[in-house]
Amino acid sequence: MVGAERTLHDRLAVLAQYSVGSPVLRRFQNRELDAPSRNFVFGLSGRAGPRWAWEVSFQEDIPADTPAVDFTLGIRLSHVWPAPGTH
Repeated sequence: MVGAERTLHDRLAVLAQYSVGSPVLRRFQNRELDAPSRNFVFGLSGRAGPRWAWEVSFQEDIPADTPAVDFTLGIRLSHVWPAPGTH
């Protein structure tokens, strides 16, 4: 797996990740089943204030004719609460 993040603004970044995994099935004499799985993910992440963060991503399997989900859309929203006794 290899990934990269590039900051576009102090509260916005673009993300990219490429991963390769060993095949789950073997010896089927079928390229789609015997080949390693490869995925490419790209997206944006950012912050909305000091405690809120978000991320939107799109994942595609490469090549697209493998027996995997064709694409995945990811959306994440997170909030950080202060530790007890802090403001």
